Amino acid sequence: MRTPRFAAVDDMASLRAAVAEIGLPAVLKTRTLGYDGHGQQVLRTEEDLRKAEPLLAVPCILEEFVPFDFEASIVMVSDGERVVSFPIGRNVHRDGILDLCFVPAEVDGAVLARMKSESERFMRDCDYRGILAIEYFVRQGEIYFNEMAPRPHNSGHYTIEGATTNQFRELVRYLVGMPLEEPRLVAPTVMKNILGQDLEEARKVAAEHRPGVYVHLYGKSESRPKRKMGHITFVG
Repeated sequence: MRTPRFAAVDDMASLRAAVAEIGLPAVLKTRTLGYDGHGQQVLRTEEDLRKAEPLLAVPCILEEFVPFDFEASIVMVSDGERVVSFPIGRNVHRDGILDLCFVPAEVDGAVLARMKSESERFMRDCDYRGILAIEYFVRQGEIYFNEMAPRPHNSGHYTIEGATTNQFRELVRYLVGMPLEEPRLVAPTVMKNILGQDLEEARKVAAEHRPGVYVHLYGKSESRPKRKMGHITFVG
């Protein structure tokens, strides 16, 4: 898999060495517990390096900045013998948080095929078992590995209504030793995250009971801006 250039960073000295090798702009990320834009910072100037010093309290990684056209993601489940892949989604972010996922992704077919084949090959080469989501940057027809998550993924929530089987069901089938099912898209689907600031509007949408519109509220006790409180799936 093609990746952005990267280097391990443990302190300011190693950060400066990594910047000298990779250049600016670059992205500094914590190696653990980072999500939804937390635990990362874009570095463009010397001043940004100084401002990023608090992140260095934990081990980090510096990545080359990729001026990507868009992000796409794929969710897969493997039982060790076969890999099933859900249709690839094209993702749109707002303030570093996934906002919308469009499926099928409006991407060149050759790019989608390469993304699927490389992802499945990764699963087989690693003898990976269970569920895995991989996010890619797409830039001028080239794909760059961005991140992976060994769990059901936010971009895969559309599968609950938008596919013939869903990411949770296939993970359970693997765990209990049942054969996996090959997913198919039911109809063009869009998934939108509901953040704290969107909650009241989402409740209004839920009250309308429109066909093909499915509102999932997670029942979290505390709502706050930029916290994921649920999602809406539009099918058809």
